Amino acid sequence: MNKPKDFDKVQGYGAYTILPAGNYVCKIMSVEETTSRSGKDMLVISLDIAEGAFTDYFAKAWREDTRDNKKWGCRSWVMVNDYQDSTKTSRNFKTFITSVEKSNSGFSVKWGEGFEDCFKGKLVGVQFRREEYLDYLSVSHWSTRPVSFRSVDSIRDGGLEVLADKPLNPAQASTAVEREQAPGKANLADFEDVISEGDLPF
Repeated sequence: MNKPKDFDKVQGYGAYTILPAGNYVCKIMSVEETTSRSGKDMLVISLDIAEGAFTDYFAKAWREDTRDNKKWGCRSWVMVNDYQDSTKTSRNFKTFITSVEKSNSGFSVKWGEGFEDCFKGKLVGVQFRREEYLDYLSVSHWSTRPVSFRSVDSIRDGGLEVLADKPLNPAQASTAVEREQAPGKANLADFEDVISEGDLPF
């Protein structure tokens, strides 16, 4: 076999530690106002871990990803209005706003112009859980995703339960080839690097 032309440029897969389900103090990297496919207002909130052994977890993953179409690895989608009554504010949106305000002393949301930018760099508590999904080949995998926003103090106090795994429903699972990801064996010290914001997509 001849050596592929781009062989020296391609980065192989290395061992890494999958983010465990749990409750984390996070930094808000960006907030984007957008609309859903059905035209409803929503926020796309990009996050990274701000404290503990997994600090800068997603920034490190971004830096090490050599793909041209790479995407930030931790995003949360929050609808602004209630699903059933679009004239009302959704509880998830209110929870996000109040959680950020409680987590940052002296901070209050800047409504109107500057709304998106006022969140950048602020802290917020986030509950993550493992969720099962199917890839395009209907193979089952697990990923750790942000689910609920909380105040930073509630995370640091350690009183919140870790959310249970969310498996596929039986109809979905019956079509899947079961293949759960195994934890990696990376040294946790790998996650202690300080990532320069200049290297990030925000």
